[in-house]
Amino acid sequence: MIVEPGPLEQRRVQRVVRMVVAEHHVGDLGRLHAQPGQRVEDQPAVGHHARVHHDRRPLVPDQDNGAGHPVGGVPGAQHVQERGHPVINDFFSEDVAGQFVRAHGRPDVVTFTNVFAHIEDLKGVIRALKIVAHERTLIVVENHYLGAILERNQFDTFYHEHPRTYSLTSFVHIARSLGMAIVRAEFPKRYGGNIRVFLSADPCDARTRETLAEVDQVESGFGASLGTLAERIATWKKNKFAQILDEVGRHGPLATKAFPGRAAIPVKLLNLSTAHISAAYEKPSSVKIGNYIPGTRIPIRSDDEFTPALIGDGPVLNLAWHIADEIKGYLRQRGYSGSIIDIISPEDFAGRK
Repeated sequence: MIVEPGPLEQRRVQRVVRMVVAEHHVGDLGRLHAQPGQRVEDQPAVGHHARVHHDRRPLVPDQDNGAGHPVGGVPGAQHVQERGHPVINDFFSEDVAGQFVRAHGRPDVVTFTNVFAHIEDLKGVIRALKIVAHERTLIVVENHYLGAILERNQFDTFYHEHPRTYSLTSFVHIARSLGMAIVRAEFPKRYGGNIRVFLSADPCDARTRETLAEVDQVESGFGASLGTLAERIATWKKNKFAQILDEVGRHGPLATKAFPGRAAIPVKLLNLSTAHISAAYEKPSSVKIGNYIPGTRIPIRSDDEFTPALIGDGPVLNLAWHIADEIKGYLRQRGYSGSIIDIISPEDFAGRK
């Protein structure tokens, strides 16, 4: 969760309280709410990997529309600490919310960026939000979108770190529980397709109501799409396992690149083992190195051990298929010129290869 500059009336240099948790995207918030002459005073963040910092630098007016923009963002707790700001690592709860309000007042904007999927006690978070929010607080939530998951067959995102996935309809109900409404909805392409909603006590305009109605009509078919996804997974499983067996028969066990947590799902569904995979390779700084892919004896090794001579002429199996272009570029930089097979690809759902 992140708290960003809030919508204040432009009369003079104003104090904007910002509360930061997890990664965030500040550009749109700057365009929406920052005013020329405002300055930002960031306050402690609470929630997953909460980060606290104080930044009193002025906002820089945009040359095109005159709107102010925050001077930089906060990509991680380490950067915040390096800048000399205090950091609080705690989970967003009613107690923490009360502590924050007593020390710093209520924030103008609260933003959750790609952490809502990790929340187990959603009702507790709603109660905490009611504590920190005032009548003008804007709540911004960005998360992986259920519609993108269904459209792109991203079934591996349903894994242990994601107990929840959201549609626009989900956020309509969340907004109501807060006594708010969705005043803006966006669908960023990053992370495989996200949804970003802006919640406010103010009513939404006619254009937003029209957009919500259009999306609601599309989402009415999500129930049937989930059933179809199950059928597609069966097709993927049959085709992908046949492809892997064919490659293993010609080259022996394959090397794999990366092991994101979500990859545990396809590995388990395919019952892959050391008979199919020789090792998974992670960047040298990864804490996963020296361990095994869960439920298997497939070792996770450093990329420093990944060499074309070791890999041979066989293909590399990419478990981080959701960032395929990035992985391909990285492997090419390290000198690998062979073929790369994504663990999940569009062709897997099209029938037998």
